[in-house]
Amino acid sequence: MARDMASVLVPRLEQAAQSSDVGWHTGVIQSWDEITGLNTVEIAGTVFNNVLVLSTGAPQAYVPGDVVIVLRMRTQYFIMGKVREPGYGAGERIASDRVPHWQQIWSDSYTQAEAPGPEVTVYIGSSRRALVIHSFEAVVSGDVVITQWGRIDQAVQITGASSRPPGTAVTNAWLKGVGGIESTVSATTLVTAADGLEQGQNTFSCLYRSDRSPNQTTSINNRVLTVIPF
Repeated sequence: MARDMASVLVPRLEQAAQSSDVGWHTGVIQSWDEITGLNTVEIAGTVFNNVLVLSTGAPQAYVPGDVVIVLRMRTQYFIMGKVREPGYGAGERIASDRVPHWQQIWSDSYTQAEAPGPEVTVYIGSSRRALVIHSFEAVVSGDVVITQWGRIDQAVQITGASSRPPGTAVTNAWLKGVGGIESTVSATTLVTAADGLEQGQNTFSCLYRSDRSPNQTTSINNRVLTVIPF
């Protein structure tokens, strides 16, 4: 897509530079189809249908009311990206945290580990969506008997602008098995407005719980959480 856009933009930029027939505008998104990118944008009081979009990397999602920068080259317009205010999305970023400590988990309800986390705070923009990736090393120790087992869950809760309890908006990562089983487990979830994700500062935190037979212990290590707003 970027190569296709370059093949359109470069010749027109060269022509515009010679004729000075180029300008910058702000536009307001009126409608946006998340699957196809079909759109309507109000620019200088006129509504345009299906304005071309500069795409570099992961596509942005737009919602009605988003203000965008628009490049005009003669009669052709290009959406260059969103306009974000400091404190309201200008610092939108990928955030990741890692906690490398071994820890036993005993609670049968979601709780912080003794060495808490991982935890990250990010700004969720108007698209109200983020990719959440979390993982940990899990070990069940104890008698190697088919009737003796343990399960460890790593869940993610969201607080701040959103309020989503652990095990709801974000899929759990978990391991279950008899004594001696160990593995690195992970889960990846696209969290959206439909899951209750709200615009603003959101904190994502990992919590843990354990369900086990007698004579079994459940332990965690090397916990990682990454949140990618887009």
